[in-house]
Amino acid sequence: MLISQGYGVDVEFYPWARAVREAELGKADILFPEYFIDDSAKSDNVPNKTRNEVLALSAPIPGGDLSLITLKDNNIQYDGSLNSIKNEVIGVVRAYKNTIELDKFIDNNQIATIVVNNEFQLARLLLSKRVTLIVADLDSLLASVDKSPMSANQKQIINSSLVALKPSLEYKYLHYSVSKKKANWRSILQAIDSKIETMNKERTFEQQIKESSRRCK
Repeated sequence: MLISQGYGVDVEFYPWARAVREAELGKADILFPEYFIDDSAKSDNVPNKTRNEVLALSAPIPGGDLSLITLKDNNIQYDGSLNSIKNEVIGVVRAYKNTIELDKFIDNNQIATIVVNNEFQLARLLLSKRVTLIVADLDSLLASVDKSPMSANQKQIINSSLVALKPSLEYKYLHYSVSKKKANWRSILQAIDSKIETMNKERTFEQQIKESSRRCK
């Protein structure tokens, strides 16, 4: 995305809450992957600021379905409404922005949650039955499990045990989020958006998705 345009890139992986902090405070130039952030969402680290006042979102790129995920043998009576699952205990990732409606339920204590640092921990919460539901993109979650140090047998158990409830909460596009603490943030954002525009015109994302789907079959 940036290397082809002459930028040097150093990628570091952190728990999501720390990754957000690094970007909001200007210790990192870019946060990725990020969901769309509503203008009302408050910064987690800069007092009296919204996240969009300290970070700038790029143009969107293809993402995936954010869903309620459960074990296949759980009998969850979900009808597409959050009211139908408000008596369940749900696992969420710290500092994630989910959907506006779900985050309001959580903020108003209308749904009980257990908060963890990453999606791999979400899967462990569910398997240990400390929660009945977790909020994640199932494909992203399974990719996190696949990269974990778990044994092949444990990974297979997780792959065969989880199911995403229908309908999904929301299809979520992904964005790069550029720290406005950096003096050159506008040029970085412009470079990212320019590359995204080119990749859309060349249908690069579409080809990548098709190739990924073939590998998963």
